[in-house]
Amino acid sequence: MKSKVVQLHRYKDPAAYRPQPARGGSDFWPTIDRGLIQVLLYEVLPALPIDVIWEAAAGAGHLVDPLRATRCQVIATDLFPDPERPDIAVHDFLHAPPPNAGAGTIMITNPPNSKTGQPAD
Repeated sequence: MKSKVVQLHRYKDPAAYRPQPARGGSDFWPTIDRGLIQVLLYEVLPALPIDVIWEAAAGAGHLVDPLRATRCQVIATDLFPDPERPDIAVHDFLHAPPPNAGAGTIMITNPPNSKTGQPAD
């Protein structure tokens, strides 16, 4: 398992080194990498003692839906959730306390990042 995950992260996308456009408003960068999602679902999750998963930057549910399809209990939140997704609650994970989910909850998320590499405010 570990070797597959390490191999996925050795690839460096040259686009990451290009100048970044000016950003205004929320950072919406959905997790659309199917390979990464497959590794998460079939390699990482089975190795973890999980009761509940908190997806803190759920956006439009690109990670939430595959997680729920595996019958995981998922708490989905986002600062600017998709208006078409009433199952994703408004929550600022950088400044507010985590949802009251209890012991055994883990966070799996693809957080937004500013062009400086720091989490967006």
